[in-house]
Amino acid sequence: MICRTALMAAFPSLVDGWRPESAGFIDHPDLPLRCHWADPADEPRCALVLSSAQAAWAAQVDRIGFHAPMPDDDGRLDLYLSDEGTDGGAYAYGPSVDEDPADGRMGCHAYLVLDPAITDLLMPSYVAHEFNHILQYGTDFTEPSLPVWEATATAAEVWTLDGHRPQPSYVEDFQEWPWMGLLGDGYLLWDEHGIWSFHEYGAVIWILHLDEAWGAGDGAMGAALWAAMENTDWDNDPDLLAAWAEVTGGPWEDARVELAALQLVAGTDLAPAWAQDLGNAGWFAPAAEVVDVAGLGDEGAGRAVALDDPGLYPTGLVVVELDGVPAGLPVAVDAPEGVRVALVAVDGAGQRQVGDGAGMALELTGDLRLAVVHLDEPDLRSDWPLRPDALTLQLGDRGGGDGGGDTGAPDSGGPPLRGEAPADPDGDGAREKGGCASAPVVVEGRAHPIGGGAAPWAAIGGIGAIGALVRRRRRPA
Repeated sequence: MICRTALMAAFPSLVDGWRPESAGFIDHPDLPLRCHWADPADEPRCALVLSSAQAAWAAQVDRIGFHAPMPDDDGRLDLYLSDEGTDGGAYAYGPSVDEDPADGRMGCHAYLVLDPAITDLLMPSYVAHEFNHILQYGTDFTEPSLPVWEATATAAEVWTLDGHRPQPSYVEDFQEWPWMGLLGDGYLLWDEHGIWSFHEYGAVIWILHLDEAWGAGDGAMGAALWAAMENTDWDNDPDLLAAWAEVTGGPWEDARVELAALQLVAGTDLAPAWAQDLGNAGWFAPAAEVVDVAGLGDEGAGRAVALDDPGLYPTGLVVVELDGVPAGLPVAVDAPEGVRVALVAVDGAGQRQVGDGAGMALELTGDLRLAVVHLDEPDLRSDWPLRPDALTLQLGDRGGGDGGGDTGAPDSGGPPLRGEAPADPDGDGAREKGGCASAPVVVEGRAHPIGGGAAPWAAIGGIGAIGALVRRRRRPA
């Protein structure tokens, strides 16, 4: 999947109404859908494009409950077979101008562009994915968090196409770098850490978990999350975290802990049935550290594990494997002032214990997987600038008490592991891995390197500014 939605939307040159060339078109007989082609040789492929869009409409609008696409001046959703800006993939683009101030949401029409090089086998998944971006534009184009755009569109492929599974490498990527969390993305990973990643697509595990744990697994929770993000102006209120809390019926922090528990067991036989059905064998979360703690509790000795390479971003986590844990082992986290941390431990039987990073005594024993979850400050917003915080996991006594902590024993699921970031094949620093690439593309005959001449994001439009500005995000001092 090569989705260039975020990249294409970052170019102000498109705001003036630019569209790909069209030499002809065919309309769907029943739905307001129009398929354009630039090359007459591609005209026959419009039948597949329109049938795929019909299937996406039936699943995502009629069944799941997303708002129907907002119509443009001709009253139709335009789908283009064109190689302009697609780089072999596809994108959706909207003008990011509120088209109906009376409807209570910042929504606009958008159009969809599909490269003719996409095979017939892959075309339905591309259309399902980009169609969901069209619906997102019509719901809240001001939302600046890229993972919720791409993870929901990737989940929409699963909800639309029978038997479809997320690309395993997407979730593996997300699980390999779990410290990036749910607010950062592959652009930030590349620009700040030189890591080439499908992170925002792999966050599909988050959206699928939301839909399975709080819904019926039919996609309705994806539509509910986007509906809960609707706002009436550019203030992004409610933001993503507030919406997440609304649809789960409790603090978003509790939902994040539940996802962390899933991430600890994904890729194992402890994973829930839905993850097993989606072929989660490669979703296992690698441990940042493996510590043999046998005897620590008895001897009163302590061990400090630095979680500072590069640290954890807000909503991120780090997995630590603890071997030979004795009963009552104290665990705690040293964090910057005001930063909240949760601890989630899972044993080999799937029993779970949750506690506060300020300290808890482990009731689980033996070989455990422990997630340290960065919840940040109590008023955290998804549109805050991002930076990682260095944390230190303390194992065993430090001369003080063993802290308190909640305990529990439900089961869950979790993420995977990979290895080194791949080398830059061309030596030019361009991010070319699938997804939304940051290599220059040519639009109207001009090369547009991502990030060049960035305008304020509100002037461009929600997702339109992500590619250009996300690398500059830092939390205010």
